[in-house]
Amino acid sequence: MQTIMKRFRSLCHLLVATLLLETSFISAARAGEDVSVKNVRFEMSGQVINVFYDLQGPEGENYNVRLLLKRKQNPSFQYAPRSLTGDFGQGRFAGIKRQITWDILKEFQEGLEGTDYYFVVEAEMISSGTSILWYIGGGAAIIAGAAVLLLGKQAQTGTAATDVFPKPIGRPAGN
Repeated sequence: MQTIMKRFRSLCHLLVATLLLETSFISAARAGEDVSVKNVRFEMSGQVINVFYDLQGPEGENYNVRLLLKRKQNPSFQYAPRSLTGDFGQGRFAGIKRQITWDILKEFQEGLEGTDYYFVVEAEMISSGTSILWYIGGGAAIIAGAAVLLLGKQAQTGTAATDVFPKPIGRPAGN
């Protein structure tokens, strides 16, 4: 019985280690892929501002795209517009001539004073495959741990007390 338990524990440890290594390699590969936003430009059209950008990255992947308004005179100024439509948020946005439309008057009824504003488009790839592997790996680790604990307790309760404790040393014969 103990031989079976040792083999089962070794198999569980190997399975968990393999899944963790696999997800680490996939995460490292995803993190190394180049994602960049280029050619950010904007134009006013009535009460809306259209922001255009090119997102260079693997096509068919999901991205999280965010728009920020900044000001040259005040480097600490940063505003994330809310009244947006178009190619922002989570989605498949890799490609050229992507567009985000901001209805500025919904947020600033009087408009903005000054001409030194500019937009920054931030993008990051969302790695959906990695999260699935983490769930699978975590589930396998929990199942393996529970099996080791349960089978370990059964193996301990099935052994005789003489197998656990050494026999007492005999007393020396008295004179």
